[in-house]
This record gives sequence, structure tokens and C-alpha cells, in this order.
Amino acid sequence: MVRFLALLSALLPACLQQAGPAHAEPRTAPPAESAPLDPSDTSALPEDGAVAAQRAHQQRMRACAIEWHGRKRAGKTEGQTWKAFNTGCMKR
Repeated sequence: MVRFLALLSALLPACLQQAGPAHAEPRTAPPAESAPLDPSDTSALPEDGAVAAQRAHQQRMRACAIEWHGRKRAGKTEGQTWKAFNTGCMKR
């Protein structure tokens, strides 16, 4: 153990000199700041079949959710769960 500490104390100053000061500035420049992205802005996305299908699915899901919440508030769920209702609603 004593030998290890002696070796460590001999090597440590050399390692610290090679590493440089702890407050050294980074070698690479930080990325240029840009305006934060708006997740609802889809103008830059290509409008292909997959994107259109995703958008249609999201609209159907949103319409089903609105209908479900309306039925739930009115007490007309007829014992159905959201999962069962949504399965039927998405097929319409």
C-alpha cells in the first residue's frame, strides 16, 4: 500500500501538468444559436403518403376521443371501456 501511494504521488503531478488547467476553454466553438423550433409547424415536412396517413389517423383518434368524452359526461358509455369504444370508432 505504501508503494502504491508513493508511486501515485510521483505520477500525479505529471498527469496534472499534461491535462492542463481545469478552467481551460473548450477547443470547439459552441453551435450557433437558432430560434427554438415550433413542434406544430409542419411546413418543412414533405407531404407524402405516410405523413398524410399519420395526420388522418391522428384526426380520427382526436374525433373519437372527443366523442368518448361527450358520451362519458352524459353517462351513455353503456358499460364500454375506452379501448372497446375506440376500436369500433376507428373502424368507422
